[in-house]
Amino acid sequence: MFLGYFISGIAGAITIVLLGMITFFATPRFSPSLILSMYQAQLLSANAAPELYKMLIQLSQKANLDYVPDLYYLPSQILNSFTLGENANASIVLSDGLLRSLDSREMYGVLAHEVSHLANRDIRVMSFADTISRLTALMALFGYFLLIAYLPIYIIGELVYPWELVILLVVAPNLSSLMQLALSRTREFSADQMAAQLTGDALGLASALNKLDLVQVGWLRQLFFPHYKRSDPSMLRTHPPTKERIQRLRKIAEVEQQYSKFDDHYPSLHSKNDIKKPRRRFHGLWY
Repeated sequence: MFLGYFISGIAGAITIVLLGMITFFATPRFSPSLILSMYQAQLLSANAAPELYKMLIQLSQKANLDYVPDLYYLPSQILNSFTLGENANASIVLSDGLLRSLDSREMYGVLAHEVSHLANRDIRVMSFADTISRLTALMALFGYFLLIAYLPIYIIGELVYPWELVILLVVAPNLSSLMQLALSRTREFSADQMAAQLTGDALGLASALNKLDLVQVGWLRQLFFPHYKRSDPSMLRTHPPTKERIQRLRKIAEVEQQYSKFDDHYPSLHSKNDIKKPRRRFHGLWY
């Protein structure tokens, strides 16, 4: 809106708002099935993973979802989970490494986190943020062309160059990207908080995050370099630092005096041997 206002006043700001709405609703989105096929993900039926579906149904009811998302198995030893689609097309993907590494209590927390993303409509929010970021970059490019076109008039001294607009055009795309990343980190914190409310066991998710962080960083580095930090700044990450997420979850557990409401009679997730363990191929992919 600021870019539109600087370029052509109130009419430009209104035009940008309308263009942003049209772009958001008209932009084609990748089908979840296409992404799942790219990852070689396999649909997990309720018969193949009854304990997981029992957890998922319970969490979906607590989150007031009018549907139960599908579960997909990702043949990868990387510990990962993510959510795709919305409403009836919603899917939660769990990697083989995650299923074999987490116990039932920790998996319950991870599923609650993914269900929270669906309940909070985070995918739609981030899609809208991505649209705004792309539109800002497009407007900045259009502004560059205007500045170049007016440059000869400025050189002969018949035009006062709008240096404020120049600075805005330079910083706008980067500022928009940083805001988008900050929004992503905020939605992760919100999903953690809601997951703690759904499960009544913030420490279960904290334990899962700690296990994921230990695998990603490596136990040797944790042992010999406990204060090691990633080279990229925190503001350039899509997810908050894991230690900060764990600290917030522990604080939630202390403030709300949460006790584990997890149903301990769920079978062990490690007994699932119906799916062949993935192995790395020559091209580096797991399946």
